[in-house]
Amino acid sequence: MLFLLHFFSCMCIKVAFLADIQYESQYSPLSNPKEGCHVPINTDSGEIHPYGQYLCGSTSSLLDSMIKTLKQELRKDDVIFILGDSIIGEFNHQDHYRILHELHRKLSSHFKGHTYPVLGGTDLHPDALVSLLAFRKHLKYFADAISIPKSIRSTFLKGGFYSFTQADVVFITINTLIYSPGFLDDEDDPLGQIAYLQKQLEHARASKQHAIIVQYDPIMISLHTGTYSLPSHRSQQLFKVYRDYVDVIRNVHAAHYHRDEFKLIHSTEDNGIPMFILPSVSPLRLTNPAFRIVTLGPIGDILDYDQFYFMLAKASQISNPRFHKQYTFSESYGAAISASAGVEQTRQVAYAQGWCTFTSMKYLLWALERDTELWSTFWSHSTALYYDRMQDQICAVRTLDSARFRSCINAQ
Repeated sequence: MLFLLHFFSCMCIKVAFLADIQYESQYSPLSNPKEGCHVPINTDSGEIHPYGQYLCGSTSSLLDSMIKTLKQELRKDDVIFILGDSIIGEFNHQDHYRILHELHRKLSSHFKGHTYPVLGGTDLHPDALVSLLAFRKHLKYFADAISIPKSIRSTFLKGGFYSFTQADVVFITINTLIYSPGFLDDEDDPLGQIAYLQKQLEHARASKQHAIIVQYDPIMISLHTGTYSLPSHRSQQLFKVYRDYVDVIRNVHAAHYHRDEFKLIHSTEDNGIPMFILPSVSPLRLTNPAFRIVTLGPIGDILDYDQFYFMLAKASQISNPRFHKQYTFSESYGAAISASAGVEQTRQVAYAQGWCTFTSMKYLLWALERDTELWSTFWSHSTALYYDRMQDQICAVRTLDSARFRSCINAQ
């Protein structure tokens, strides 16, 4: 049995997470992947894909569609985080930051002052990691290019990390770029980021506030490589801080994997912090473009979230393709959490605090270990339905050439 949350009883914040956009600046609406992608993708000669294709980054047309959905779902004072790998391709300094300016102007035009960057991947030009002097110079290039909000600018220019408070929830961003191998390796706390993080969390604790952490590279082990995404000692540093402030941090959000996943940061067996890995807007790693909008309660717990996706395989064959809601967390997983937790526990946790607390996610993990049908749903969600393309598989078995393959797909 599912219990509806009392959304009307609080001033809820909505936060959109746009991760791994990897904007293909050279791709026009009349391009095809062979000509427009940073790495040519084999496709039929003359075939146009205005919205791009798998193994390519995000196109301008795709982002326009995403912005339309964001305008429908968010209020102007809601928050948007743009996480890492914003652009793709190799450029000189001037072009790199010109393209970033173009991208952020497009994304923030309707939400001016409420769009926040989280550094990672390709956000800074590669030359930024040559030296500390170069890094700080490129931080300014970046801040100027995207017109970073004035409220965070001075802190951002010190190290690419910052914090701000909205509706009594403290948002703290971590700059995982400074943990790149070969850059500031000898420093125990590069640019004082850990000290800054601890200071913000200590202040939140003293003020009886709660915090949300947003970072590009996740801590802990990657499912896809079997290794740390960050250097292991940096991951362990952050892990220790998170455990020390388990009473303050409500959730952590990260990107980089291009997959919808989650992790549990245990303090004890029954206490900890959920970490949510975000899907990618870019289809570069064989996923459909996707993004997430979470609804936060008064202390920063996630009441619920909606995930939106774009079925790229059919985008060139239909008029006005758009992002659709892929799933709502409570609708997809609420019954399984309730079955694992029991009715009374669900009432105490999901009903009172939200569906995405540490306790709820722990019960979801138990359900995933036991329910193969639920696992199939979870795996399909992880790639934004890319691996749920049953009809595509059937058509590929039945047809010999691409024209008949497209005809088969369009017939469904």
